[in-house]
Formats: sequence, C-alpha cells, structure tokens
Amino acid sequence: MLLSIFVIVAPCTQAQKVADSELKSYVIALDSIEVLKNGFVITMNKISQGNEKISALRYSVLMPFATDATKLSSAKATPDEIVYLKRALAIQNDETLKFQKSYQSLITDYVGEVIFSKVRNALKSDTTLNMKYDSLMLEFKRD
Repeated sequence: MLLSIFVIVAPCTQAQKVADSELKSYVIALDSIEVLKNGFVITMNKISQGNEKISALRYSVLMPFATDATKLSSAKATPDEIVYLKRALAIQNDETLKFQKSYQSLITDYVGEVIFSKVRNALKSDTTLNMKYDSLMLEFKRD
C-alpha cells in the first residue's frame, strides 16, 4: 500500500520542464493582465475624482456605504451624490466583470489552465526559470 502511495505522489512532486514557448505565453498573459488591471485602476481613480456635483473627498466618505440608504441619509447625501455613487458602482461592477472575463480568458484560452499552473508552480522553485521570467518581463515592460 505504501508503495502505491509513493508511486502516485512521486510524479506530482517532480518539477515539470517548462518550455520557452510556455513561459513566453505565461509572461504575455501576466503582462496583459497587468495592463488590464492598470486600466481598471485608472478608470476607478477618474470616477473617484468626482465631478461638479460631488467632490473627491465627499465621494470617498460616501462610497463605503453607497448601497445603504439609511447611512446615506444620515450622511445627508444629496440626490445628485446618490445618482453619482450608483453610476460609479455600476461602472465598477461592469469594469470588474470585464476584467474577470478577460483574466479568465487569458488563462484558459491563451495560455491554458494546465500550462499556467505548471509555469506558476515551477517559478516557485526553479531559479533559472525565474531568471528567464524576469528577463522576459523586462522585455515586455520596455515595449
């Protein structure tokens, strides 16, 4: 019985060789995810700046309880501020959904879940692979 457990565990613990093409697609996916994340942050930062009806400070104060009518009322939120907060929440939800779909698509459709996991796990222990990864990431950052 012990031998059968060892046979099952042994293949899982051996580091799988990561091909250069797999590493490159992993790097491209992570770079693309970073671009998507930065775009999301920029969008949310623009919204948090407010407009002529709500200041950035007021937005920051009200946003944590934008879905709680009682708290908005006690904070004396104006109808215009509430409309802006609801619009901001809708944009945030929409952008979050877009990001999640794009993220999932990059992993499953572009890299492949098995390869993505293989590369991610190999990077945890393979210093040579980490050096290649860092080098490729620098190349993409320059472009």
